[in-house]
Amino acid sequence: RPTDQFGSKVELGESDIFLMPAIINRAPLKFSPGSSPKGSITLQGIVTPDGTVTNVRVLDTPDSALNPRAIEAFRQYRFNPAKLNGKPTYATFRETIVLSKQGPL
Repeated sequence: RPTDQFGSKVELGESDIFLMPAIINRAPLKFSPGSSPKGSITLQGIVTPDGTVTNVRVLDTPDSALNPRAIEAFRQYRFNPAKLNGKPTYATFRETIVLSKQGPL
């Protein structure tokens, strides 16, 4: 959804056209050798008009010890920013990282 730079919802009018941000590059989630986390981590952040991620927070996690690494990886993602009426804008974005014995999928 479109937001301001602080994550507050921006109301859309009937004639407004909003396009969601699109991921250009995902950064890998790195773990210590020998660790095998399982489950999934859901993160939310604000994609800025320049395609970077700010204000990252964890919404769901199997182990809070994994959170700093997940946040670090999510902050390195790059996006084509959201557009409101053809102009880059702020938007919230959620990502769920699924973990397996081999690491994130």
